[in-house]
Amino acid sequence: MTKDPTPLVRGAAVLLMTLVTVFHIIGGIGAVCVSFGGPDYRPAVPYIPYHHIYQPITIAVMILGFVFVILTYAMFRGERWAVWTAIGLMAFSLVITYIRMQYALMIRGGTAPTNVRFYITVVTFLYMLVTQVPTIRRRVDWRRPLGRTGSYSTPGGVALMVAGLFTALSPWGVGASHVIDGVNYALIMLKPLLALGGTLMLIGAGLLLSVWLGRPVDQVLVDWVRRRTVARRPELATEGGRR
Repeated sequence: MTKDPTPLVRGAAVLLMTLVTVFHIIGGIGAVCVSFGGPDYRPAVPYIPYHHIYQPITIAVMILGFVFVILTYAMFRGERWAVWTAIGLMAFSLVITYIRMQYALMIRGGTAPTNVRFYITVVTFLYMLVTQVPTIRRRVDWRRPLGRTGSYSTPGGVALMVAGLFTALSPWGVGASHVIDGVNYALIMLKPLLALGGTLMLIGAGLLLSVWLGRPVDQVLVDWVRRRTVARRPELATEGGRR
C-alpha cells in the first residue's frame, strides 16, 4: 500500500507559508522607519526621494503578511481556494519585493534583509507550484484538515497581537542599528510606532475576545452576509417574476 503523502506535502506547505508570513509582517513593520521617516530622521534621508516607491510597497508587504496568516490557516483547514490564492499573492509579493531590492541596491549598495524574505518567498512559491502538478495534486488530499481547527479569528488575533507587540517594542529592539552620533533615531518614531502597535494589539485582543465569548468575528461576518443574501433572494425572485 502506498503511503499517503498528504501530511508531508501539505505540512511542508504550511510550514513554508508560516515563514513567508512571519517575514512579511516583520519586513513590513521594519521598513516603516525608512519609508515614512522625514528629514529629521537621518537613517531615512537617503530614501526620501524614493518614498513614492517605498511607502506603497511597505504598506502592501504588511497587508500581505496579515493576509498570509489567514491563507496559511485556511490551508491547514483544507480550504482548497487558499492554495492558488497564496500562489497568486506570492507572485505579486515577489514583483514588488524585487523592485524594492533594486532601489535598496542603488541607494545603499545592499539588499539585506529584504533579500531573505525574497528568497524564502521564491522557495515557497516554487514549492506550491510543484505541488499543483497534476501527478502530485491527485495524490494529495487538499480538503482534509491537518488537525483540529477553529475560527479564523484565533490565528488572526494572535498574529495581530504579536505584530503589535513587535511594533511597539521595535524602537528598543533595533536601537543598535539606528544609533548615529550617539542618538538613537529609532526613538524619534516612538509615538507613531507605539500608536500603531497598540492599535494592532487592541484589534487582536478584540478578535481573541470574540472567540472566548463564542461569537468569533469571522463567523459573525459570514452569518451577516448569509442573512443579507437570503433576504435579497426573494426580492430578486419577485422582480424576476414581474418581468
